[in-house]
Amino acid sequence: MRGVPANNSTVTRYCRKDVTKPGGDRLVDAVVAYGSAEGIAQRLRQHVAAGADHVAVQVVESDRLLPVLTALAAPLGLDSQAPPAGR
Repeated sequence: MRGVPANNSTVTRYCRKDVTKPGGDRLVDAVVAYGSAEGIAQRLRQHVAAGADHVAVQVVESDRLLPVLTALAAPLGLDSQAPPAGR
């Protein structure tokens, strides 16, 4: 996979097959949240519970950006109708 140095596989729980193109299912399952809005929100909360202070969300289907983010708002406890902070 691009951006994941293959020689780092020796210090992680992933083997060379997991980190070289096209990548292994174990690595993808570990770093990509997919499924229902509640399932994705649960994965994001797991990252925070594990110590993350920031969790990035990238919607793969760019033509569905707003609907997907709106669907995630409720399970994450965010008010999708609230104006952005500072406004």
